Amino acid sequence: MGGDLFAWSNDLISLEKEMQDDEGLNLVLVILNERKCSIEDAFDEAVQMYNARVEEFVNLYNDIPDFGIYTPVVKKFLEGQGGYLKWFEEIKRYNTIDSVS
Repeated sequence: MGGDLFAWSNDLISLEKEMQDDEGLNLVLVILNERKCSIEDAFDEAVQMYNARVEEFVNLYNDIPDFGIYTPVVKKFLEGQGGYLKWFEEIKRYNTIDSVS
């Protein structure tokens, strides 16, 4: 589940760059090719898939079993899973606008 969230968010964020670089390994592009739909419909479907997975993650997090003394550590680990989104914001890989130097 964590892998899906990371990979799918990467695919949504990097779509424009991957299309420019003619990369085909992207969830949106796979949906586009498989369903023969518009890029907008493929993107919307990928967003729906991502949102459903986030909802599932939150539901499981809210119903986390008792791990005894390890429960706080497990919760802290799970809470940190969103840190990759900040990483996406900070790196230049996905910035498709050329910077003026």
